[in-house]
Amino acid sequence: MGFTDRERTIAATVAVVGVGTAAVLVALCNKRKIIQRFRGPLYDQTIRIVTNAEECQQVVGTLRNHCRDYRILGFDCEWVTEKGKRHPVALLQLASHQGLCALIRLCQMKRIPPELGELLNDPGILKVGIGAIEDAQLLRSDYNLKVESALDLRHLAERCRVPGPYGMARLAEKSLGLQLDKHWRVRASDWEALELSERQLKYAANDAHVAVELFRLYADRVLRCGIFTTRKKWFDSLMTEIECFLDQRYKDPPKSQKGATSGGKNGKKKLLDSKNSVLELKRSMSTRAKPLYDNCIMTAPDGEVLCTCDRKKAEWY
Repeated sequence: MGFTDRERTIAATVAVVGVGTAAVLVALCNKRKIIQRFRGPLYDQTIRIVTNAEECQQVVGTLRNHCRDYRILGFDCEWVTEKGKRHPVALLQLASHQGLCALIRLCQMKRIPPELGELLNDPGILKVGIGAIEDAQLLRSDYNLKVESALDLRHLAERCRVPGPYGMARLAEKSLGLQLDKHWRVRASDWEALELSERQLKYAANDAHVAVELFRLYADRVLRCGIFTTRKKWFDSLMTEIECFLDQRYKDPPKSQKGATSGGKNGKKKLLDSKNSVLELKRSMSTRAKPLYDNCIMTAPDGEVLCTCDRKKAEWY
């Protein structure tokens, strides 16, 4: 049975509309990637400095609103170590997928609002970073702030077969093409200073912001999002896929395996083993017996700072 000219016209119109709709959806999905290619992954960064409870409440509310669309927060902490003794966490960095980087100066706050604790303790919002589990333990030890659903990005980097080692600067360069300022003078600087320098602010904001962008990249490799799949449905499926890594400290592979990747059968086996083991392990937030970084500073007789090193090496000298 043949089609009339009118029916052919309608069919052609429907086909064109369908193709056009699909093209628009693809364009929207790739919009951020196109912008990033020309302006860089951190093009939309906005830094907010928080020094009191009122400012903290406001920025936490904004971060929560951003997490409705994408339940991810970049997460990092900075502190001061003096004469081998670690001070309480001085700065908490939280970044959203919209580029908001909240630098919460805990050392200057007389009171920590409950909204911050509720945000950190929300299991539906991932807090991602390098050494995120260790940072979470410090927050609980210093301020009784419990962090749920912390994810060390090194788990995903290994899952995606990214060559190690897995420091933040190395991953940012390899995966995002970014050169981060990781100079030891900034890393070991005074995070309790009355005013932080522009270099300190950028250093701190970038660590949290880059964590979000690394997660975006690795998450898309772990589980592709279809054109017609809603972000919520994709994220729920992703959470199931990576649940075995939540609140689990990352352990460096043995030296004999450092050059090897974890993809293929070995990668799948590790993922299955992790899923089985996570059922047997309770999420532990015990405090470290010693700080993750010592940041001992060696100086010349004239007072010039020479380098930083761990406590054992300082004692050896």
